[in-house]
Amino acid sequence: MRKSLIFNQSTTMERLCALTDGVYAIVLTLLVLDLKIPVSPGLSEAKIIDDLVKQIPNFFSYVISFFLVATPLDQTPHAP
Repeated sequence: MRKSLIFNQSTTMERLCALTDGVYAIVLTLLVLDLKIPVSPGLSEAKIIDDLVKQIPNFFSYVISFFLVATPLDQTPHAP
């Protein structure tokens, strides 16, 4: 195996950690795109609350997905 003059083991690990952090950031950002805010002029407070109550399954699935994706991120070793 050839030794690289530019990259050493710690540089490679730092780059891998940065890449995985970026992937997790993109995934977690895409998760939030499914949440919708009701936008209609003249909505009453009761109608807004009703629309938000209908979104509860989406909020619940977002929270579960967030923790399923974020838990391994917390477990990975990061370079100091």
